Amino acid sequence: MNTLLLLAEALAVAYVMQRLARRLGFPAVTGYVAGGILLGGSFLVPLSWGRWLVDHLMLSPRRLDHLEVVTRIALGIVAVAIGADLQLHRLRRIGRSIALIVAFESLGACLLVIVSIIVLWPEHLATAIVLGAVASATAPAATLAVIHECRARGVLTNTILAVVGLDDAAALMIFTFCSAVAKSLLGHTSIAFASVVLRPAIIIAVSLLIGAIVGTVSALLISRERNREMLLILTSMTVLLASGLAIQFRVSELLTCMAAGFMIVNVNPFVRNRLREAIRMLGPVFYALFFIIGGAHLNATLITVVGGVSIVYFLARASGKFAGAWLGATLGRAAPRVRRYVGLSLLPQVGVALALAMVVSHDFGSGAYGPEGIRLAETVVNVLLFTTIITELIGPVLTRRSLIRAGEAHTQSQLLDRSRPE
Repeated sequence: MNTLLLLAEALAVAYVMQRLARRLGFPAVTGYVAGGILLGGSFLVPLSWGRWLVDHLMLSPRRLDHLEVVTRIALGIVAVAIGADLQLHRLRRIGRSIALIVAFESLGACLLVIVSIIVLWPEHLATAIVLGAVASATAPAATLAVIHECRARGVLTNTILAVVGLDDAAALMIFTFCSAVAKSLLGHTSIAFASVVLRPAIIIAVSLLIGAIVGTVSALLISRERNREMLLILTSMTVLLASGLAIQFRVSELLTCMAAGFMIVNVNPFVRNRLREAIRMLGPVFYALFFIIGGAHLNATLITVVGGVSIVYFLARASGKFAGAWLGATLGRAAPRVRRYVGLSLLPQVGVALALAMVVSHDFGSGAYGPEGIRLAETVVNVLLFTTIITELIGPVLTRRSLIRAGEAHTQSQLLDRSRPE
C-alpha cells in the first residue's frame, strides 16, 4: 500500500472515530488516538492471520516511517498556534504564576519519576534519569485541539496555553542535562560543562533566534495580505520554513515554530485573527493524521516487558505534574480556578515524547554505550510509547472537564454540561 492510500485510510478512520467519540461524549482527539491504536493493529500480531493483515492493510511500524513528514508539519502548526496565543499583554498579567508553574510541574515530574524508579529498580540509575527527563515534557497538540474544540477563553485557558508553550523550553534543558549525565554514567566518564549547560543553552538561543527572524518576516507579509488563499500559503510557508531551518541547524523545531508564531502576533497584533483563521483551516486534517499516527505506534506485544515500569512512570509523572502545577500556581498567587485545574491539562505527552524517543533511540541504541545503552533505549522508547497513548486517551478528557468546570468552554454541549449540578 502506497503512502497516499495510507493517508486516505488514516483519514477515513479519523472521520469514523471522531463521530463516534462525540456521540459518546469524548473529545475528538481521544477518538483519533483510539482509531490509531486500532489501525496500528499490534494486538493482532500474535494471531495467525494478524501478521498478514498488519503488513498489508494497516499502519505497521515499517509504514509509519514514511509518514514522518506529516507529524513534523502537524507539530509545526501546533507550535505556531501556541506562539500566536502568547500575546505580551496577556503574559504580563499572569507571567509570574506561569514561570512558577512551568518550573515546578516540569521539575516535579522529572524528580518524582527518577526517585520512584530508583527506589524500585536501583540498578537502572541511567534509565531512571532519562525517563525522568522525558517526563518533564508536555505535548501541546492534544491540549490545543481540545481548547479549540471548546472555543475556550479565560485566565485558565491563557495560563494553559502559556505553560504548554513554555514547557518545551524547560523540558529541552532538563532532557539535555539528564541525557549528558546518563551518558557519563554509562560511559564511566566525567560530566562535561559544555555538554550539560552550554549545548542546551545554544540550542534554545538559536531556536528562538531563527523563529524570531521567520516570524518577523511573516508578520510583515501577512499584514499586507487580504486574500484568504494567500494567507493560507503564507502560513504554510511559515510553518515549513521554521521547521525546515530548525532541522537544518539541528535545533528544536517546536521552539522555533513557537517563536515564529509569537513574533507574528506581537510584531503586528492586528494580524492575529488572520493567522488564527489560517491555522483553523490548516489544522484539522494534520491534527487528525498526527493523532492517528501517534496511536498506531503502540506495540501491544511488549506490554509484559515494560508494563511495571510504565505504570510507575505514568503515576509518578502525573503526580509530579499535578502537584507541581498546584504548588507553582499557589506560590504565584494565580486565580483559584488556575490552582485547581491547570495540572489536569498537563498530562498529554504524545508528539514531544515520540520525538524524544527517537533521540534516545539514536543516542543510546546505536551501541556506543554498550549493551546497557541498548537496553536503556529499548526500555525508554517502549515505556514512552505505552504511556503516551494512555495520556492521550485520558488527557483530553481531563482538559475538557477542567475548561467546563472553570466556566471557560463556550460550545453548546459544554454550556449544557456546565449548567448541571456538580
